[in-house]
Amino acid sequence: MSDVTALLDWSQVAADLTGSGPMTYQLDPGSQLLLSMDPREGRMVLDVLLHPNDPIPELTKYKFVSVQKHTHGGKQFLRLVTDDKGLFVEFFNFSKTVADNVVNGGATAYAALLDTIGSFNRLFSSTGLIAEESRVGLIGELWVLRQLIDEIGKDAVKFWMGPNRDAHDFRFDSAELEVKTTRSAGREHKISRIDQLQESPGKKLFLLSIQLVETPNDKSLAVTTLVSIIRGHLGDQSLLQTFNEKLAKWLPKEIEDGVDEGSPLYQLRSEPALMEVNDSFPRLIPKSLELLSAYQKDGRITGLEYSIDVTGMGIPVSDGKIHAKIK
Repeated sequence: MSDVTALLDWSQVAADLTGSGPMTYQLDPGSQLLLSMDPREGRMVLDVLLHPNDPIPELTKYKFVSVQKHTHGGKQFLRLVTDDKGLFVEFFNFSKTVADNVVNGGATAYAALLDTIGSFNRLFSSTGLIAEESRVGLIGELWVLRQLIDEIGKDAVKFWMGPNRDAHDFRFDSAELEVKTTRSAGREHKISRIDQLQESPGKKLFLLSIQLVETPNDKSLAVTTLVSIIRGHLGDQSLLQTFNEKLAKWLPKEIEDGVDEGSPLYQLRSEPALMEVNDSFPRLIPKSLELLSAYQKDGRITGLEYSIDVTGMGIPVSDGKIHAKIK
């Protein structure tokens, strides 16, 4: 374990995340709670001390947080881990809330943990059937992956970044692609991260807008159908394993077969529209916020969610050739 330091606030953690080594923070005077992260591994960990009289915890499997027992220095901990970078701030706030209940409320770490989980529903969502909004988003990404496999071959799987919860869904040598899927009549999309429409250094960023509409026919787009088609194209075992591992981060294996049960069937409402994201595009990025708020100069605005309407923008992708248009 790395050296333990006292934890101040999110700005301290955000700065440490840009470093190269692991960090561990003490959240309470009794060291019942330890928050650690390693920028190289891209994960954040909360260790919660278990006392002998604590009941054996049920190791519930959550969608974004894994839970397991961990022993260190002769003591037993409950270890909570998230590798979803988009939830790091929320995981940090959750950890601080648990610590507040220990320090100010006098609760044991385990009791404080149980009391706090219920207040962070998004972070601790179950691996039960995924929310329809998430299912729609997954349909969009799988549709794009299928088109890319047809266009550039099986190695397209390597460019799929979405399950890693990176800022962008697909990353190529010189370009990145953000896939946005909506059920609305217009091309209205939610932007959930402050860096989601920020191009990476040396790369162009494109957004593909996909519109879905409910349909009663059997030519629908469904998660299980798209997954089956993609697997059928991946004869290479290593690529198939890569795809399965990435998909499991989106969709745990135990619920994969039933993910479409009782859910609407969709088809494309219109041709997907491809557009470059640059300074003439409707977006908010860190430098935009610096102009709006003096606080952003210190990086104090750490999360942002807003909507954009790109109706009438971009070029239609009628031939399914996406990669050729963003090179």
